[in-house]
Amino acid sequence: MAEEAEGEKKKGGGKLVLILLVVVVVLLLAVVGGGAAWFLMGNKDKPAEEGDGHAPEATEQPVKPKGPAVYIPLGMPLTVNFADTSDANVMQVEVQLVTFDPLLADAVKAHAPEITNNLIMLFSEQKAAELRTREGKDKLRKAALEEVRGVLKNRADKEGVEDLLFTRFVMQ
Repeated sequence: MAEEAEGEKKKGGGKLVLILLVVVVVLLLAVVGGGAAWFLMGNKDKPAEEGDGHAPEATEQPVKPKGPAVYIPLGMPLTVNFADTSDANVMQVEVQLVTFDPLLADAVKAHAPEITNNLIMLFSEQKAAELRTREGKDKLRKAALEEVRGVLKNRADKEGVEDLLFTRFVMQ
């Protein structure tokens, strides 16, 4: 009977050693894996210190965090007469701006009269025949986007309008 009790102690002790060995191996693998991940990712959170011999390249640009898109309507539809009335007389357009900066809406609202004016002037210079195609509308959309960006840059020193969308586009 004493031999049986001694045999059970050895089995129980062997299980404990095995469990400890497995735990040590798992912890060792976790530490090695974490260190490898940190090394491969390059530790981008750490800023370059002066005199460490590694300066960031001049071509690197900070990445702007992009959150959800914010759509800013410009208000009432813009209605203009075409200069040449051979194809259509009137165009009505609704515009929304796309940004990822929710604070930009205040600047757009503050300068909406000038933005609206510039867009009306741009739209009234167009030829109806050119706007019948998708390419013509896209060209006008890009030109309108540049007008909006110009007003916000000059008047509010703001940037961040990513795109301009036509949410209504009617020609008659």
